[in-house]
Amino acid sequence: MANPLVTALMPAYNCEKYVGGAIESVLAQSYGPVEIVVVDDGSTDATRDVVRRFGRRVRLLERGHGGPAAARNTGIAAARGELIAFLDSDDLWKPEKLSLQVPLFENPKVGLVYSNFDYIDEQGRQIRTRLGRFYRGRIFRQVMKHGLAWTGTVVVRRSVFEHTGGFDEAMPPAEDWDMWLRVSAFYEVDYEIRTLASYRMREGSLRGSPDFIDRMIYGLKKNFTRYGRQAGMSAGEYRRLLAHYYYRLGNGRLPQAIVRRNRSYLWRAIRTNPFHFKALRAYFWGLCAYWRGRKSEAIGLEYLNR
Repeated sequence: MANPLVTALMPAYNCEKYVGGAIESVLAQSYGPVEIVVVDDGSTDATRDVVRRFGRRVRLLERGHGGPAAARNTGIAAARGELIAFLDSDDLWKPEKLSLQVPLFENPKVGLVYSNFDYIDEQGRQIRTRLGRFYRGRIFRQVMKHGLAWTGTVVVRRSVFEHTGGFDEAMPPAEDWDMWLRVSAFYEVDYEIRTLASYRMREGSLRGSPDFIDRMIYGLKKNFTRYGRQAGMSAGEYRRLLAHYYYRLGNGRLPQAIVRRNRSYLWRAIRTNPFHFKALRAYFWGLCAYWRGRKSEAIGLEYLNR
């Protein structure tokens, strides 16, 4: 594979402050050739104006607001590159990113390559480097359990999407986790251990939120049914993993108004895996807290009615 064309695909929505820097980080790549495709997802600020300043160096596609999954699917359909590399419009690549990742596609079995990354704040100052698990080969089970690296590090063969389909637009905010899970069911995965991208930490991130975990549970059920057994995941392993996600939902620090929903998720964790001792403990203490609250409320009412 001698220097294939890489499409740098960037969805953008109301990101006028950062999109220029993201584009500059792609233009600074030591690798070539690279085409840059920015999909504006119905921005209402000056995002499109910022992108247009780069002229012919960037292809700008415009669509109505449909979310990151829909924007990425639009970009995939328009991409000319043999490889597609993903970057969000507020994040950055290191200059050597593609030069280090593209050679790993010399192995024709590899469908996806990722890397390590660091976290930056809204001013671009480094916060920390991500230290996580790295796997290569056929890693469906590992992705199911632990997820994969952040999407801004990922490069995928365009032909992979012809096999797996695009991003599931019903999956936000976990559509990227779902996509890489499907890729790992059919293709080998490889990685570059060096830090090749920067994820900008901003307010309002949904990763790790109840909505994110809830979508992961949906994706877990969908993908185990379709690919789990062929990837060697047993029914018992699946139940333990499903119980773990129910536990994470039920044990979160959620508002008092939805404490009842917390208990229902903990109960689902216990029903799915009766030996999930953390869920059993959390459910027990949740009940104790509930009855203590009910008792305190009754004492208060008795005092007011005197």
